[in-house]
Amino acid sequence: MQKCIVHRQNGINNGENCKQETYTNVVPMSKEAFIRFMITQSNVIAQVEENGQSLEKAIKWFEESLEPVFHGTIQNLVFEGYNWYLINQKQ
Repeated sequence: MQKCIVHRQNGINNGENCKQETYTNVVPMSKEAFIRFMITQSNVIAQVEENGQSLEKAIKWFEESLEPVFHGTIQNLVFEGYNWYLINQKQ
C-alpha cells in the first residue's frame, strides 16, 4: 500500500494525518451502456480526435469485441478504487 506524505510549511508528515479507504462499485450495464461509457474515456477520445480514427469504427469494434462478454444481457461491472483523506488533528 502507498504511504500518504503531506508536505507542510514546517516539514513532512509521514502519514499519521492520512487515511486511505478502498471501495468497490458494482454497476449493472448493458453492452450498449458500457460502450457509451467507454467512448467518453480519454484514450478513446484521443484516438478519434488526435489520430483520425472514426467514432463509428471505434463503436463497431467495441460492439464486436464485447458480444462474447455480454451475450445480449446485463452484466455487473466491478469498478474498484481508493480515496485518500487528510485528517485534521486539531480538535
